[in-house]
Amino acid sequence: MPKHHYNPNFILRNFVDANRTLWVLDKQTARCWAKRGGNGRYDAFAENGYNTIKDVQGSPDDSVEDFYTEVEACAAPIIDRLIVTIEAGLCPHIGELDKEHLARFLWAQYVRSPFERAATRRDGTASRAMYQAILDTSLEKGIPPDLIYAVLPKNLEQMIDDAIVKAPTAPEEHDGAVAYMRRMAVDFLRIPPTVDALFVTSDRPCLFEPILQPGGNVFLPLASNVAIRLSRPEDASPTPIGVSRSTARRINRSIFSAALRYVAGPSRQHLCELLAGSRGSPGTTSTDTPQPSPEVR
Repeated sequence: MPKHHYNPNFILRNFVDANRTLWVLDKQTARCWAKRGGNGRYDAFAENGYNTIKDVQGSPDDSVEDFYTEVEACAAPIIDRLIVTIEAGLCPHIGELDKEHLARFLWAQYVRSPFERAATRRDGTASRAMYQAILDTSLEKGIPPDLIYAVLPKNLEQMIDDAIVKAPTAPEEHDGAVAYMRRMAVDFLRIPPTVDALFVTSDRPCLFEPILQPGGNVFLPLASNVAIRLSRPEDASPTPIGVSRSTARRINRSIFSAALRYVAGPSRQHLCELLAGSRGSPGTTSTDTPQPSPEVR
C-alpha cells in the first residue's frame, strides 16, 4: 500500500539542517531521531494508505489522495516562490489564483491532520445543511461522501456559521472556509539571519484562530525561517514581518502544544528545548485519541 503524507514532502524539505536531515520529536515518549531524505524525500508524517478508502466493491480507492496531490501540485510552486522572495526581504505579489491555491492548501493541511480526523470521528452528528454541502462537494470533486465527512472539521465550519450570524456580513458572501480565506489578507513572516531562532512544523502544522474576530488568523510555517499568515484586511501588514527570537519561541510553543504527537525541525537541541519547556504543562493529547506514526519504521 502506498505511503501518503499528511504534512507533504515539499514542506518538510524546508525544515532540514545543513546535512539535509529532518529531526522528528515524539513529545509523548520524548524520543527524538534523525530522518534523512532518500532522493530528497522525507518519509516522516506519512502512513501507508493514510488516504486510501474502499469503493462500493470494496476495492482500494485513492481518489482522496489524488485530490490532495492535485492541491499540493498547485500550491507547491507558489510556496517555493514565496520562500525565495521572502528570504530576500521582499514582499511577494499574490494574485487571486495564487490565493485560491494557497487557501485550498491551508484548508487541506488543516482537515487531513490526524488530530482533526480523530476529533471528527468522535463526533457522530452533522446538520442537514452540512450533509448537503458534503454531497455537493462529493459530486464536484468525485470524493465519496463518507470520506469527506470523516475528515471535515465541523468545529471550524460551525465557528464561521456562528460568527456570520453575529457579524455584519452578507450571508451570500459565506460559501465555505476556503472562499472566506480567499478574501483574507496575506501576511509574510520572516526570521532574519541575524536572529537565533527557527520555526518548527508538526502533525498539525496549520493553526487557526477565530478568523472573523479581531486578531483572528490562519498561520502556517512554510520553512524554518518563513511563515504565511492569513488575517482580516484591517489586521494585515503591508510588508514582510520580521520575527524576533521571543516571537518565534512563542509561535513554536503554540505549534508544539497544538501538535497531536509529533514535531519536526532542523535542530534536535531546539526540539528538546521545546519539550523541556512544555514539561509541567497540561498535555493536549487525550488517551482516547488515536496516535498515528509519522513514519512506518
